[in-house]
Amino acid sequence: MFNPSNTTNFSKFWNRLSTFYDFVPREEKEIIETYWQQLFNSMEGLPYDLAQVTLAGYLDYTPGYIEEQYQDYDIIFDGDYQNVELERYEAPTTISGYNAAPSGDNIIYNYKITALDVHGETLPSDSLIIISGQSDLYSNPNTVTWEAISGIKSYNIYGRLQNEYYYITNTNNTYFTDDGTISIINDITLPGSNTLPVSNTTISSYLYELPNNYVYLTIPILSGINTGNVLIEGTDYDIDGLHYIRFYGDPSTYAYDEYVDTREVFNAPQSLFLLPSLTNLYFKAFGELNAPENVIRDNAYTPYISGWLTGAFTYFEERQYYAEHLKHLSQALTNVLSKGPSFGNLRDAYCLISGMPFSYESGTVDNVWDDGMYNYVSISGGNTYQFPLPLTTSLEIGSNVDRYDILASGISLHDYISSSGIIEELTENNPEQFWYTLGIERSCRTYGLNHYPPFIDYYSSSLTPAGLLVNYFNLPPRGYIWTGSSFYNKGDLATLSGVITDPEDDILVYAWSHVAPLVSTLGTQLACTMDNPTDIQTTTTLTTPPVDRYYLFRLNVQDCDNNVDVDIEQNVYGTHSFTTWGQTVFVLGDAELRYTYLT
Repeated sequence: MFNPSNTTNFSKFWNRLSTFYDFVPREEKEIIETYWQQLFNSMEGLPYDLAQVTLAGYLDYTPGYIEEQYQDYDIIFDGDYQNVELERYEAPTTISGYNAAPSGDNIIYNYKITALDVHGETLPSDSLIIISGQSDLYSNPNTVTWEAISGIKSYNIYGRLQNEYYYITNTNNTYFTDDGTISIINDITLPGSNTLPVSNTTISSYLYELPNNYVYLTIPILSGINTGNVLIEGTDYDIDGLHYIRFYGDPSTYAYDEYVDTREVFNAPQSLFLLPSLTNLYFKAFGELNAPENVIRDNAYTPYISGWLTGAFTYFEERQYYAEHLKHLSQALTNVLSKGPSFGNLRDAYCLISGMPFSYESGTVDNVWDDGMYNYVSISGGNTYQFPLPLTTSLEIGSNVDRYDILASGISLHDYISSSGIIEELTENNPEQFWYTLGIERSCRTYGLNHYPPFIDYYSSSLTPAGLLVNYFNLPPRGYIWTGSSFYNKGDLATLSGVITDPEDDILVYAWSHVAPLVSTLGTQLACTMDNPTDIQTTTTLTTPPVDRYYLFRLNVQDCDNNVDVDIEQNVYGTHSFTTWGQTVFVLGDAELRYTYLT
């Protein structure tokens, strides 16, 4: 891994600047010099993989976002100078229909549906064909249904005749029953006939491109300077694709007409956008070269600051914490990737990329607790972190935590040196891979965390040492069944207990069953009912077999990845003892005992 170490004397830079800069306080000069240092580091690292370059120093001096105030946006919704893109409703989908009583007349009917809003009409849906209809629709009507479209006022129905689509009616419902009582206009010379629309004239929203290339996280309020109307994010508009404002509703209700234009100058008292270097540099370095903003669009990487998961913050505060978390994530990754590829560093990098909680600061653990839904870890002089159960932590009160340390347990790395037995098990079918397999063991407790999958792919292909084959795995649970006796009498209450361990301490699901015998050779029912079939320990009242024999009981154990059967053969005394049987007393096929019990 690359680690730049230039030793530029920045004092010479200051000496070449005007004397005005002599008045800059020393502590502020240090901040500026930190930016210069990272710039030189990045230039030094250009011939290398940027993911290996220490570029995160300057992030100490930013919260991860930039806050703008009182920005004006002159938005023209229609007219010659329109600067918004119109988005339109789609035609209705999932059209279905049926005839009340299909008949032998085999009349074919066709229908198409369009949707209408205050502006116009969509293009028509695909054609619905109803066959086996009758010529008399009044006694045998056709029913057509479709899915509702949010924001649509009503629907037009066209059709009836095969391959001829004339206007039939308009409805506010999402179904129409055609009983033939509504006459269609099939004279194409008359107004209103043959009126399938040929263009989409609806408007679902107005998309305004923000006048810079910033990655906007939120613009909470837009205030109309001319109309005085106040629009609220999430109700009247949304930030779309990080670079657009999507306006909903009819602009005439919140803008004004000027000549042929409907327009308004909106003032945004407050807005947040992401630090540009996160998408322009860091996310690309971590493996998303083509669309780094997808990390934001996908809401990858949950901040585990206490209160985030329980909705304790306003939306504006949430976006601030989110940007700050992405900044810390970028710092943590560049920090660990600039070091040598030790197991610890490779593990930390994978944990960060896979969305595990980590500490923003160094300190001592003040407290560790859970409330039944979440784990909490409090760091002295720092933050309290909150992450969901079943994630667990190995930290205790008094534990020392370094900045960027992973706070939760459940991920470990293995190779043939550190864990030869595990690697041998993983490569059983491909033993030649034993020497170059890097095993990444994950507990089921770590599944489902928000993360960005392309970063995981890049980790496997480019961030691990060359020549290693990454194998992600979860080992199956293991164990045996303990029973209170080698032999039980017929009709006894038998106790069966699973002695099960799971290598990753995963949450396990249990299911007991009596596998065999369920019926004797002559048809007697022998199946035993398990009293607590989903507990790790169960009891069952034994049935009476014709002769001494074993019963096969099974404990099925599952974690999120594995399904394991653990069996036990429990010997049960029957009506007749095997050693005293007579040939006409029972069928020999019922006498199943292991030879160890027949000596």
